[in-house]
Formats: sequence, structure tokens, C-alpha cells
Amino acid sequence: MITHGASPALGRTIAVKRRPAWLRIPHVSLTVRLIILVLIAICPAMVIQAYNEYELRKARETDIRQQVVQITKQFGEEIGELREGARQLLLALSQLTPVKLRESDDCNVLFGSLASQYANYSLLAAADTDGRLFCSSSRLAYDSVADEPFFKRAMAQDGLAVGRAAAPARTTQPRRGAGAAVPAHQALRA
Repeated sequence: MITHGASPALGRTIAVKRRPAWLRIPHVSLTVRLIILVLIAICPAMVIQAYNEYELRKARETDIRQQVVQITKQFGEEIGELREGARQLLLALSQLTPVKLRESDDCNVLFGSLASQYANYSLLAAADTDGRLFCSSSRLAYDSVADEPFFKRAMAQDGLAVGRAAAPARTTQPRRGAGAAVPAHQALRA
């Protein structure tokens, strides 16, 4: 390097300021530089937006879970109320004179008239402790519920026993059974 009239120290400074070829940035147009600058500027905003969406999704999932728990609790309470209503109905039916005395004809007429007032129950019936039906709101193709799980549970425990009763081979209509053992050694079916 030749420096005319300049000091040798200046020549060394200029030599130090030159970068090696592999460190030099290639010539990039102004448009490309602006695009790179814009991308660098919007990257933090995109990351923040993605994080906010993630947090929002987590909050929605939490809300949905809480709603499901609340609906399930409410459903359970409603089922409990229905169960209690069935228990009260069965106990009230067990206290009727035709049921206590096992007067089949009077009991059938009474249960038949009550069945229209209790549309949620497809059948009102009373059975003895052996499961033989002696009273029913409608004619039945079967005369015993002794093999039904709800009847077995009602006889084995205090309180109400509710369960799904399978349709007997003689009928095509599935039944839901509820039974309660009552003090007069009668089991009722709704």
C-alpha cells in the first residue's frame, strides 16, 4: 500500500478497517433490506399473537370443563329429585287400602286411574315379597318380577332400588323398574 505523504500509521489503520471477504455483506438492494426490516419488526407481534391465542384456547377449555362439571352436577341433582319423587310415590301407593289388603280388583282400578296422572310411569304395579304381581295399572303378559334386578335389590335393602329391567320375551317394550320394600312386606313397582 502506498500512501503519498501520509504517515505509515494511517496505512495501518486503513488496513485494519478492511474486512475479510467472508465477513462482507453482499450487495443487497434497498427493497430487500426494507422487507427484512419489516419482518424483523413484525416477528415479536406474531409471537405475542400466537401466545395470546394459546392462552385464549386454554381459557376456553377451562370454561368448557367447568360448564360440563356444572351441567353434570345439575343433572345429578335432577336425577336425585326424580328418584326421591319415585320413592315418595311408591311409599304413598303402598299406604293405599286396596294395596295393603291386596284387593286385586279395586287396586287395578285405582292404579289404572292413577296411571293417567303419572305419565312418566308406563306401569304402576304392586308385588308381594315373592315378586308375584297382584295389582297393575294395565294388563300384563307376565305375572312376576322376582327375577328383575331392581326387585331383588328392593327386597335386599332399605329404600328405593331403581334399575333397568329387560323386556321379557313376551313383550317388545323395554321397561325401567323401580321398587321399594315397604313395611307391610309388599314391594311396589312403578
